[in-house]
Amino acid sequence: MHTNLLDSRFRGNDRHLSHFVIPAKAGIHVLLPLFIEFLQMNGETEVWLDFSKDFGYIKADQYQQLMERFDEVNRMLYGMVDKADKFCR
Repeated sequence: MHTNLLDSRFRGNDRHLSHFVIPAKAGIHVLLPLFIEFLQMNGETEVWLDFSKDFGYIKADQYQQLMERFDEVNRMLYGMVDKADKFCR
């Protein structure tokens, strides 16, 4: 199981950086897939935070602080997906 977690780190997420440059008048067909990709990356971050806590790499209080930030980013991303039409003018 942990092999899959480690493999996810080496998938080459840096190759997606060029996708993050968004044209000024991007339509929903451009932005929505980006938001979905951001949510997937955020999900991967949650896995790594859980992994770090479970294996003692971070303390419980550090984990709690990071999860609070994670939840905030997650809420923002889902809010952007729900209101994608507002970002596509």
